[in-house]
Amino acid sequence: MADYSRYIEMVKRQEEILRFADFSQDDALKLALIIERRTMEIYGRPVSVRVDIHDITVFYHLMGRASLSNDWWMKKKLNGVKRTGHCSFYNYLTIEASERFDEFPWAKSQGNIALRGGCFPIYDLEGVPFGYVMTSGLTQVQDHQLVADSLAEFSGKEIPNVDDKQVEFVP
Repeated sequence: MADYSRYIEMVKRQEEILRFADFSQDDALKLALIIERRTMEIYGRPVSVRVDIHDITVFYHLMGRASLSNDWWMKKKLNGVKRTGHCSFYNYLTIEASERFDEFPWAKSQGNIALRGGCFPIYDLEGVPFGYVMTSGLTQVQDHQLVADSLAEFSGKEIPNVDDKQVEFVP
């Protein structure tokens, strides 16, 4: 079993740094366009992108050959994030690290939750989620880091990078 503690701390730090006093529908569009630009520049392939604010989808785009399968993954990632208040990659890491799946019976929900990176809460300054940013179409660590890096670029903040290739995560 891999030692995920370093990555858990990095993702917790990302969640602490990436907080907003406000975040509008116009901000959602700006963020989504950053995600779309970054995905093509860095990975050269399309992803699905969705941004929700107060449970309203304010941006949704299936880029290129992205499909409704990607939409299905985004919904499942979102369900886990809403359950915990943490990003989907944090959920994956903490559950994998625990080796005690019985502590997380909700994580076994068939069809409802995906323990995969790619959904990140939009937090207020106190750390309460009021929106969500989702991607699907890359590996889970790439989906996660794409969203986190895009939020960092949007806000002008520096964050740690979990996509360092030292641990191979489940795709």
